[in-house]
Amino acid sequence: RDPDAAEKAVTSALAHDPRRAEMLAALADLQRRAPGRPLIDTLLRLAEVTPGALDLHREAVETALDPVADHALAKSTAERLFEVAMEVAGAGEPPPEALWALDVLVRLALEEGNRARVMELCLKGAGLPFSAKERKRLRIQAAEVADTEPAITLYKSLFDEEPTDARVAGELEALYKKTSRTSDLIAMRKRQVEVAESAASRVASPWLWSWASWPPLAIASISVACAVNPSAASSACSKL
Repeated sequence: RDPDAAEKAVTSALAHDPRRAEMLAALADLQRRAPGRPLIDTLLRLAEVTPGALDLHREAVETALDPVADHALAKSTAERLFEVAMEVAGAGEPPPEALWALDVLVRLALEEGNRARVMELCLKGAGLPFSAKERKRLRIQAAEVADTEPAITLYKSLFDEEPTDARVAGELEALYKKTSRTSDLIAMRKRQVEVAESAASRVASPWLWSWASWPPLAIASISVACAVNPSAASSACSKL
């Protein structure tokens, strides 16, 4: 059987009944031999007559990304996939395709250099009922592209929720130092010491002693150490 002739025959049949799902599916199968814009069009047409067929929308996005490599087309199809996925989810947890589409949109916005759009998308996703792990990832991604003040706000909220997260703490510390927020740094360090697993680990904490070379905070560091373990005083002084 000649695939090209078959594709022409199916296309001709669809001219008389353009919403016939089985014919659209057959056409998509034939067009997958050489995926391109015609396949994307067919997939989206098939998706219209196949409610909730997220796999069809995703394939359209993937084809637009590669091999078609059309940024605008990939963006519009990813936006549509996200919308449909959220409609399917209703009030429940969104399907994996929703997060996948959101990540594609974030990537495309990064390629455009549109940091505001990246932040908007990430915060939108962080407000949806994805898993806690994914919501946190999206908030961190938003903080990474944010200006200083919004970044501090985001990292501070993440730190408040999980003060043992070294990555978040490191980013917040860097921003506090950059903006000379000594009192905020002291409060942050105290919190880190408070949540350490034991008194010994509190006093030995690299978070605490990383301040020793910074005169404005050296005394505060010792004070925090002594508050949790008075016997640490002499050791604290020796570290300065």
